[in-house]
Amino acid sequence: QTFAAAVNAPVGTVPSRFYYLRSGAGGTPLRFYSPTESPNDQAVTTLTNTAGIRRAAFDASGILYGLDDATPNNLHRFDINSNTLLSTIPVTFVGTPSGATYGGGDIAVDAQGVIWAVTQEIPGDRQVLLQIVISGTTATARKVGDISDTGGNAVFASPSNVGSVAFGSDGKLYFAKS
Repeated sequence: QTFAAAVNAPVGTVPSRFYYLRSGAGGTPLRFYSPTESPNDQAVTTLTNTAGIRRAAFDASGILYGLDDATPNNLHRFDINSNTLLSTIPVTFVGTPSGATYGGGDIAVDAQGVIWAVTQEIPGDRQVLLQIVISGTTATARKVGDISDTGGNAVFASPSNVGSVAFGSDGKLYFAKS
């Protein structure tokens, strides 16, 4: 079982909720939890043809992005206002090591709609930062660099030990090592 979670800002008629996806046989159930709604925990839909969505984040307009662990990786876009899967876009990697694959981690979306991912790069098991830009029906991921601690030492990962990433109210990208 894999798991991804994200909290939306209120958009349109949709209040702030804790959304989560849990991959399993037959697709990825999308659910939300809201302490102000009854019942508190509700099913939204099941996303079919998805594999191992482990990273999720909202953009400012309320679009939920989920990045899976398929080969190649796919970026799924879901509109919570209409409960509609908008698109599934294969991710093309540029400037990354030949044959490298990426798994686990987290994503965050900046104010310009650019997606930032912290993930495990295989081989090497380094935690890396990727920038993912969507243009029409394509998504391009570019490796920004390896993640290191304040002493300059590489931060290594395993699929169950990859950090999280989020934007602060100051617009800066923050990384939490797990």
